[in-house]
Amino acid sequence: MSEMKIRTNNHPRDLISWQDLTAKEKKELDWIVNPQETGYDFFRYRGYIYALANFIRIEKLADDSPLKGWEGQESESYFSGTLVKYARDDAGRLDSERVIVGRYCC
Repeated sequence: MSEMKIRTNNHPRDLISWQDLTAKEKKELDWIVNPQETGYDFFRYRGYIYALANFIRIEKLADDSPLKGWEGQESESYFSGTLVKYARDDAGRLDSERVIVGRYCC
């Protein structure tokens, strides 16, 4: 099995609400029922819009796991996907309005 590779530029991306999305982005998210009521957060990454609610929480990892430090993942295939974690400020406090995004592949 090949080694997992993670790529990120560690650039914080703002979380945005439904009202901040373009008409085209809203159309891509037609699976959301009552979008104004869901409270979903979204972010833009590599030309796509992602719903934070679609990410599966990453928990209980071994200390040597390449996913250590990441908080959620969304698979795109058996071998690849997108990772997310909340940004931190200079003091290390959680910034709940921004995320760091990366891609993994094996």
